[in-house]
Amino acid sequence: MTEPRPLREADLSRVEAVFTDVDGTLTTAGKLRASTVGALERLDRAGVPVVLVTGRPAGFAEAWARTLPVAGVIAENGGVSVRLDARGSLRKTYARPAAVRARERRRLERAVRSALRAVPGARMSTDSRYAEVDLAIDVNEEVRLGRRRRGGSRSSSGRAG
Repeated sequence: MTEPRPLREADLSRVEAVFTDVDGTLTTAGKLRASTVGALERLDRAGVPVVLVTGRPAGFAEAWARTLPVAGVIAENGGVSVRLDARGSLRKTYARPAAVRARERRRLERAVRSALRAVPGARMSTDSRYAEVDLAIDVNEEVRLGRRRRGGSRSSSGRAG
């Protein structure tokens, strides 16, 4: 078995597209660094489409699609995708028809209310107000939940939604 080599030594000549998570993958300590944007720009110039994939709301996806050199954004855990067309107009596509989304949203809201009642201290993520399809419960972004470990620290769980 060969040892893994640094990415800078990889042969990427056959890469046709890049699909990547955002939080903790493209971001560092919650920030999108200039060097990361530079890498996205180099991929764009090389003709390699980049698609961001995130659990974040459609509002984030719209901003990223308009401001970053990406082919599109899949947001809300696959519920909606956003891209700019050839004329620069925003195009949004939903995974489900409107009637199904409305029914599923009501069901999701009931499930979230139940979870919030069952877990003391739990709350909706602050960005859920921008979501169109999905909802998220903050389990370790701004709210700290989890069992206490020895020494008083809590286990981390991340964002759930």
